[in-house]
Amino acid sequence: IKMGFAVTGLIEPDAAVRRETARPGDVLVLTKPLGMGMVSFAAQLGRASPEALDEAGGWMARLNKDAAELMIQHGAHACTDVTGFGLAGHLVEMVRRSGINAEVDFSRLPVLDSARECLRNEILSGAVERNQAYAMAWVEVADLSHEVNLPILYDPQTSGGLLIALPPEAAEKLVAELHQRGHGAAAVFGRVTAKEPDRPEGRIIVTNSALGPPP
Repeated sequence: IKMGFAVTGLIEPDAAVRRETARPGDVLVLTKPLGMGMVSFAAQLGRASPEALDEAGGWMARLNKDAAELMIQHGAHACTDVTGFGLAGHLVEMVRRSGINAEVDFSRLPVLDSARECLRNEILSGAVERNQAYAMAWVEVADLSHEVNLPILYDPQTSGGLLIALPPEAAEKLVAELHQRGHGAAAVFGRVTAKEPDRPEGRIIVTNSALGPPP
């Protein structure tokens, strides 16, 4: 089933939270767990349990309304949603257009428990490879000790969360309020850094490839 629609209206440009306005010193928040694409692909192959589908479906059905409202209240500098291009693809666009770099700590990334099983069993769709082919030129992996986890960066999300850049103190309050409203996977997973003389802007540096506990 496919549905198409258009939304028209007016915005206040000065009040809009843009993708290309992240600042050095910001931290990065993700409001939903990653792995929806892997679980959906496993379902197509008949290799996803009912529990895995319930887990992924529950997050897909959860709206980004709370996160969108709260990020404005806490002074978000930049934001984009995470959808078909995966976390890396959308983060690359944010850092390149903002003229900065970013660091990602895998141990702080929220990842579906069922997606971890997909990673272990190498259940990866072709979209993961296509997204990696696009984004990998800007991704530097400093730690390859858990290389099997890296595809989660490129997993296409269906109804994914928001990727938000904002000051550290505001990020802590944002995540705490999202948890209070039932968005328990929201987490700070990285930080924004200034352009370095020996590294062009638009780079994503993966400092740790080990996944932390599931959300």
